[in-house]
Amino acid sequence: MLSTITTPRLLLRPVQPDDGPTLYALINNWAVIRWLSVVPWPYTPDDMSWFITNIAGPRAATDDPIFALLLDGTTLIGVAECMGGADAGSSEVEVHDLGFWLGEPYWGKGYMSEAVSALITRAFERPETEVIRSGAFEGNDRSLAVHEKLGFVRTGLRPSHCRARATDIPLATLRLTRERFKPV
Repeated sequence: MLSTITTPRLLLRPVQPDDGPTLYALINNWAVIRWLSVVPWPYTPDDMSWFITNIAGPRAATDDPIFALLLDGTTLIGVAECMGGADAGSSEVEVHDLGFWLGEPYWGKGYMSEAVSALITRAFERPETEVIRSGAFEGNDRSLAVHEKLGFVRTGLRPSHCRARATDIPLATLRLTRERFKPV
């Protein structure tokens, strides 16, 4: 698999250790963190170091890295991932789980739709990939709009823990098949 992806405005490449300070500045914002399930609040530089060392770093050389999103190939604006694996319900179906966040100064400009579309295109290049799953907390209208634009359908609503808010919040579960995908 390719380790970088280029779109008209973005370069997606695996997160690198040097990305830590910029990613920390972008994610250490309640407006961003309140929509993420596993990220703590308050968020510290040590949390970012742990993420890079234990999550992003080990995945950087795999087929499913966590991608840094760089505007015009230079300005780091967020991260996204689309990680694959066998579906627990079937030995023949591979699913990918999609996750993403974007720094608040870059909201509303279509960057995430562009990045996620490229990640989904890459995932569906694997012939065995049949489904992309994702989720978004109710009220996260920007994220839900990105999913809807790309063809995701809601499959349910369930309580899911939000670590930053220290409570369960309704999570819209979302599903995308190759046939429903609408690249942007």
